[in-house]
Amino acid sequence: MARPNRRYLLAAIAGLIALLFAYTKSRGAANPPPPPAAVQGRNNTVLFLVDKHPGLTNVHYATASVLLEQHPEVAVHFATFSEKEKEADTVSRFARRRNPQARPIVFHGLSGRGFMETMDRPMPEYVHGRDARGMRYMFDMLPHVLQPWRVEEHLALVGRMEEVIEEVDPAVVVLDCFFMVGIDAARKQNRLMSVVAPNQAVDSFVDRQPWGQMFWKYPALATGFKFPVPWKDIPMNIYLRLRLIYSVLHAVFTSKKTAVYKAHGIQEPVGIFNIYRPDVPFMSASLAGASLPLAVVPPNVTLVGPIVRASAPAEEQDPELAGWLARGPTVLVALGSAVLTDLQVLWKFKKYDEYDDAFLEPLRAFLDSGRLRMPKWIDADPYSMLETGHIVLSVHHGGANSFGEALAAGVPQALLPMWLDCYNYAAMVEDFGIGVWAGKESSPEWKAEELGEAFLRALDGDNPASIAMREKAQEIGRIARSNPGREQAARIIARLAASGK
Repeated sequence: MARPNRRYLLAAIAGLIALLFAYTKSRGAANPPPPPAAVQGRNNTVLFLVDKHPGLTNVHYATASVLLEQHPEVAVHFATFSEKEKEADTVSRFARRRNPQARPIVFHGLSGRGFMETMDRPMPEYVHGRDARGMRYMFDMLPHVLQPWRVEEHLALVGRMEEVIEEVDPAVVVLDCFFMVGIDAARKQNRLMSVVAPNQAVDSFVDRQPWGQMFWKYPALATGFKFPVPWKDIPMNIYLRLRLIYSVLHAVFTSKKTAVYKAHGIQEPVGIFNIYRPDVPFMSASLAGASLPLAVVPPNVTLVGPIVRASAPAEEQDPELAGWLARGPTVLVALGSAVLTDLQVLWKFKKYDEYDDAFLEPLRAFLDSGRLRMPKWIDADPYSMLETGHIVLSVHHGGANSFGEALAAGVPQALLPMWLDCYNYAAMVEDFGIGVWAGKESSPEWKAEELGEAFLRALDGDNPASIAMREKAQEIGRIARSNPGREQAARIIARLAASGK
């Protein structure tokens, strides 16, 4: 990746002490004296406050499904946006299939925009590279991502969720760490809380590692550096960590929002420096052998491994598609495709804008023969397809949820990152020998030759490196499935719920 010139590096190093002082002050302010004892409501009652985006909330539905099935004494409530009521009903019906004693989720609808809908630019405008221009763009964008809702929206959502909390009176509130409004509502009510996160623990707790390891050992956001950071990349890593801290500390519009929220009774508006609380149980999807190891794991944090939803087999969800998958080894593609002589390709393809289909002409023969499918929507959920054993490579953008699903299924991965932590996940699959970073040199403007070479590296059945990758992915999958993350998370939450009034 491109490097700032010597002038910028010297300026960064010269400002290190000042910035670290400011950061330390911020951390001190973000860690006030312990709050009063949390309010616990009705015994065996759980309330999930979550967003609507699947990449953020699949872990919560996965956990809720196990609560319904294996802990039927627990009443499960969900407060999220109204269009997700059908999904909550699907989870309830599946749990009742496995345990007739399971109670359905009690749904509480929210109105307004979800996390992804608050992004006021078209999604392609959030794509950025790892060069100097791309990193500057990311730092300018990041504060908006961290506090995305308009003030009036934020306050309205907090108010509505406070009403739900008072109505349900849960023993514990389960939170989505990207759904800032939910965290603010639970904190304002001083409720017993817990967090279930799809991300790796390093994403949340790198700043708590000793000896400033976040600067010199752990790769900075969006760098895609190897772990531990190579000596040659440490100066750049330090620079980018400092630049991120500066961007967040000096984002004027976020400080203005924070002042308004405090004026409306939200005494501790959540932000990047105070999202962690030592009194809040936190469940992370990290798994030993497939996650960056932490020197220090906070005592309230449990590393449960991939948290993926159990669901009906693909044969039940979409019998025709399941039959097609069974025809031969299949590549499941989220962003691109690869065609080898003995493979077929399933590419979930949804146009972002309107344009004709001329771009499909080179693929016409494969579409006509049925070896390539490009549906806009797939009825069977991704994990059920991965579980069939017919998927030999999962190609995706590097999101935490997609990473976790392929990990749990034991399927090698090819990542095509476009933004933020997706670059770090791409580097991680290579570090752990469970996948490839496709188009590494050209991301996010991929070149066909690079992608083809990367896919071949993962799919060549006679290549020792490809065989080792497949065996390592399968080994990790067996470990993940031996004690599923969703079951570990559900046990912790059920225990918290049982401590209510």
